[in-house]
Amino acid sequence: MRNLVFLGLGLFFVFSQGNAQQARLDSLRTLWADDNLADSVRFEAGINASLMLMRSSMEEARNLGQEVLGFAANSENPSWEATALKLIGNTYAIQGNFPDAIGYYHRSHDLSTALKDSASMAITFSNIGTVYYELGNYPQSVDYLLEALKFSEILKDSANLSRVTNNLGNLYTKIGRSDSANAMRYYRYSLELKKKLNMRRSLSYAYNNIGLVYAEMGMLESAITYLDSSAMVARETGDDSGFSRALSNMGDAYRKNGQTLKAITYLDRSIASKKGQDIPDGLEHSYLYRGQANLELKRYKAAIADCRESLRLSRENGAVAIQEGSCACLSQANEALGNSREALTYYKQGALLRDSIMNEQTNREIARQEISYQFEKEQLADSLANVREQAAQQLQFEQDLNRQQNKFNIVVFGGLGLLLLGGLFWRNRQKSKKLQQQEAMVARLQQVDALKDQFLANTSHELRTPLNGIIGLSESLKDGAAGKLPKSVKENLDMISNSGKRLAHLINDILDFSKLKNQDLNLTIRDVDPAAVSEVVIKLIEPLTLDKSLVIKNNIPADCPLVRADEDRLQQILVNLLGNAVKFTESGTVTLSTKTAGSALWIQVKDTGIGIAPERLETIFEAFQQGDGSISRKFGGTGLGLSVTKNLVELHGGQIRVKSEQGKGSTFEFSIPISEMQREQQQPLAVSEPVSRVIAEEQSETTSEAVPEAAPQAKKILIVDDEAVNRKVLENYLKLSKYKVLQAVNGPEALGILQRHPDVSLVLLDVMMPGMSGFQVCEAIRKKRPPGDLPIVLLTARNRVSDLVEGFNAGANDYLTKPFSRNELLSRMRTHINLNTFHLAASKFVPTEFIKSVGREEITEVELGDHAEREVSVLFSDIREYTRISEGMTPRQNFKFVNSYVGKMGPIIHAHNGFVNQYLGDGIMALFPNNGEDILDAAIAMQREVDAYNVRRSSDGYEPIRVGIGLHTGPLVMGIIGDVHRNDTAIIADTVNTASRMEGVSKYFDARIILSEDTLAQLPEKSAYGIRPLGRVQVKGKDHPLQIFECFDGDTEDQRKLKLASREDFDQAMNLFTTKQFSQASAKFDQILQANPKDGVAQYFITKCAEYTLNKISSDGDVGIVFTQK
Repeated sequence: MRNLVFLGLGLFFVFSQGNAQQARLDSLRTLWADDNLADSVRFEAGINASLMLMRSSMEEARNLGQEVLGFAANSENPSWEATALKLIGNTYAIQGNFPDAIGYYHRSHDLSTALKDSASMAITFSNIGTVYYELGNYPQSVDYLLEALKFSEILKDSANLSRVTNNLGNLYTKIGRSDSANAMRYYRYSLELKKKLNMRRSLSYAYNNIGLVYAEMGMLESAITYLDSSAMVARETGDDSGFSRALSNMGDAYRKNGQTLKAITYLDRSIASKKGQDIPDGLEHSYLYRGQANLELKRYKAAIADCRESLRLSRENGAVAIQEGSCACLSQANEALGNSREALTYYKQGALLRDSIMNEQTNREIARQEISYQFEKEQLADSLANVREQAAQQLQFEQDLNRQQNKFNIVVFGGLGLLLLGGLFWRNRQKSKKLQQQEAMVARLQQVDALKDQFLANTSHELRTPLNGIIGLSESLKDGAAGKLPKSVKENLDMISNSGKRLAHLINDILDFSKLKNQDLNLTIRDVDPAAVSEVVIKLIEPLTLDKSLVIKNNIPADCPLVRADEDRLQQILVNLLGNAVKFTESGTVTLSTKTAGSALWIQVKDTGIGIAPERLETIFEAFQQGDGSISRKFGGTGLGLSVTKNLVELHGGQIRVKSEQGKGSTFEFSIPISEMQREQQQPLAVSEPVSRVIAEEQSETTSEAVPEAAPQAKKILIVDDEAVNRKVLENYLKLSKYKVLQAVNGPEALGILQRHPDVSLVLLDVMMPGMSGFQVCEAIRKKRPPGDLPIVLLTARNRVSDLVEGFNAGANDYLTKPFSRNELLSRMRTHINLNTFHLAASKFVPTEFIKSVGREEITEVELGDHAEREVSVLFSDIREYTRISEGMTPRQNFKFVNSYVGKMGPIIHAHNGFVNQYLGDGIMALFPNNGEDILDAAIAMQREVDAYNVRRSSDGYEPIRVGIGLHTGPLVMGIIGDVHRNDTAIIADTVNTASRMEGVSKYFDARIILSEDTLAQLPEKSAYGIRPLGRVQVKGKDHPLQIFECFDGDTEDQRKLKLASREDFDQAMNLFTTKQFSQASAKFDQILQANPKDGVAQYFITKCAEYTLNKISSDGDVGIVFTQK
């Protein structure tokens, strides 16, 4: 975690310090507002006041800066304008608004340039360079920073030099480890200047940056020394952020140095410091470092907890490198605990992120080369200027020396000097021109290369889309989508399908070749069983031998060592080699075998085919080469298969070689690193599906019968694709498997269908659609439906990793690359639908909202001990006299009654942004995470539903029911408790007990809804509700009384009107009651009761008035009510 660029405010004033700061600010504002003072005094006061305001309110500082800018313009003082513009630019830059900042900096710089104010130009050069750094434009950044460096050196401005050199060090560190030496040179120079100027706070940053460079260079002892100095200075200067950052970096350095326990100590302190001081910056680094340390100590659960938090934070701020590190840590920790599924999930996420990082590193390398060119250009300009200066001095010397000589000599020597100058100037001009030409050529080549890659990606999509239709329609027809077909038609369809697959195979070879050439292909390495992979490959290749007298032998033993490989790519290597062997062998055998040599397993493919001429062996692995020019005409192919195969083998760290004799056959063999895992330790993972690039015929599992109609209970699948052919292919596939199909041709139509059909089980979504892309549709769906609720499978012809990353970031569950096989599509769909079914079933027992409240997305992620503390409103409801009512029913009737009742209440709670945490027989406990308005609206709606329910009960001859509801708001802990065998959700807090007591006292007041003072305080519009105060009550089990209120909006319509009309009288009566004027209160309550005899609350207080009058209550303070029962 590096201290990034610091904006050099670099103005002519400093911040005030100490307790007199506010007084100083007030004084400056007074001076600024005094029109009688000199303009220079007012200007200086305005600038200083703006600078002081930057500590408390950037908006106020900017507004005052704008006033000062207007004052400077009216005063027609460009120097003042430049200063004010610089200050306003600083306010934007500090807030991260770099586009606005750079606009003001450029305006300031233009004025300073016109004034030839070198000091001001040095500062604006530095600030503009700094902002370009933050925007990621490193070549522009270095251009301005070098100018700032020159001006600062000329002016001997040490303070600005220290900032500029620090920024240059950051720049070199950002673009790669290969420039660590340059970064260190600038950092050290900046450090010495800061020491000389006694810039104590900045010293902490300088020590930190140097420590990190040492760490990157592997010099950990030196790194720890400088990081320790950074922490010490930060603590001395009260820099909490710098102190916690240094502790985090020291922890990581100690871990890398093998002192893991010591690392944990420092990282604990760093995290505690950041959380205690509310310093979120860099917290994701600290959690990752501690997670990695716990992983090394085999504290796997602690590692998972830390890395999950790191992953969450880094996703929020877009730190891709931290996300990748967190995924790697989570994968290893889960693998160690035997959680294979989670380990594989995180491994795949990490692999995608690594590709993104590789692209970023490529961009940084381009930037590094551009920056190197900028430095060379600057050095060349300096050299040329120096040559000109020396030549001019030489000429002047010659003129002075020969002033007394004749004109002939002056002309001769002058001509020689000019000739010398011209020669030097020409040589340097040619050098500069050559550099410019090279730069232009590099830029053009990079542009052409990027255009080529884009062309390949777009072309692959355009080719794969019709290919998908050709292969899909032919296979679905063959499988019976249009009814039973004659044998000859099926044979023709086979030819069409296989031709399409062959073309798809060629397209994949071209794309793989492009990726490998650009080093844009990443492997997902894990322990793989070569014997199992070989069996899959042979099954794929065997159909190619049907018309030949050829036998494929698999001599790979079942107990051969496991290898470290990407399973799909190993399968691709074997398909290419075995496919070539079968292609070039008409009769005889093709044999697969293995042998062990050191730490590598050599896999051999031997055939008895046509062989390869000796002169062709040296070029056989080159692109677009085949054994003979006539081969491509006879057997087909692009000549890329072996080139791709060789590159894939070398990516695994292996070698490939060939032996061949023309007319007798060839032997290809390649090596793959052997895994350290023993076969008996291997997790029982299934071998993956065959890769879609194979050209062999797929065997259908479906008989040629008419397409069956979907059953009424069939799963609904939504197909979203703008291509009619693609939709038809998918429809045929799905109807053959008895799915119910819905179709949409664009994003808006798909969103409308999902709104009308919430029971859709899965979405098949094309990526490239006009208007609203598949990624945008996915994001729109995810705003309402999480991944566990509705799976989305992307269908894309673009298989670049960046596209896949974008798809997963948009919320997709999976992706398939066109063209794909029916079996692969259906198996992926079944997996996601089964997972979705499990998720929906589990959510009925453990609410999804509860899972999210403890920081998880799905129930499969939940672990024992997960918990979260938050402010929540709790609702308790209970049917009054339920015991007596249930005694008149059989157990079956009782169950149906309770199930019918709670089945009506649950949807109401969900509709008001709450969720049912527990059904307690006839009781309900629900939670509302948002605000008091939701919970009160839900309680009112529940009471109105009870009234409607009672109308039906009465008409059926049953006794109406009455329901009491209590509401309370407060903090609680939601978490997972239990043991290793049994987990359960739990809510632990006094808040729950208090809400239960609110419901309990409702029956004494004969009130339908009672809420606490804390819930009432959450209502944004209290006057919108019918609320009556009920005073203070003390319930059993509580030491302190609670202020409670009745909400009568849930009463019947006539009761609401009567209670609303008497609310003013009720408030007066309550005031008399709480001040112990019981006789007057009783009279007032009696007046209310005469108008509304059913007002149970008024009746209750009349009784209490009589009781307290008889008992002569005379306690100090307001009177309250004590309940001795729950």
